[in-house]
Amino acid sequence: GLNEIRIFGPNLPPEIRNDILKDARPLRRPPAQSFNLALGRPVSSSGSFRSNFNANRTVDGLINDETISSSSYSCWLTPNGTGGQITIDLGEIQPLRLVEIQNTTNGTIHDRGTKDFRLLVSTDGTTFLEQGKGTLPPPTGSPSPFIPVSLEDVPVRFLKIVADSYYGHGAGLSEIRAFAAPTSHPSNDQ
Repeated sequence: GLNEIRIFGPNLPPEIRNDILKDARPLRRPPAQSFNLALGRPVSSSGSFRSNFNANRTVDGLINDETISSSSYSCWLTPNGTGGQITIDLGEIQPLRLVEIQNTTNGTIHDRGTKDFRLLVSTDGTTFLEQGKGTLPPPTGSPSPFIPVSLEDVPVRFLKIVADSYYGHGAGLSEIRAFAAPTSHPSNDQ
């Protein structure tokens, strides 16, 4: 808690300033990767099972499909019997270090989800390069774990996740998170 507040004017004598600063510590600032750059960003998709299962649900920050009510689903689902893709616009080019992908469980139904996926990136939204691929765990429990895809400070504005195969009735995803490379902050020591 707060123990003391001191307010000083512009003419603080150096001996008092030094006494105050001898116990001072630099403020800790969170590294850039602690901020999800995909959160709330615009998303497009190849299609959705229904309008309430749209791709915007993958960047809403809600990570447990089973605790969300049917009036506010928190996952993207493709039409029955299909894979699909989503593209997230980060708004500006960022040096990405990590993307995390969370499969859907479709609430408590566990009847669909993405199996094999590819992660592609672009700076212009037209030319995409594959940066990773993998297999997501089946939709058996909630919340599904986040699967990390490491990047090496790749410049990215657009993230595309392609669901090449699926479990059950079709593909889907619960959440996508994107994190930049950490940035160094100047020290508070002067």
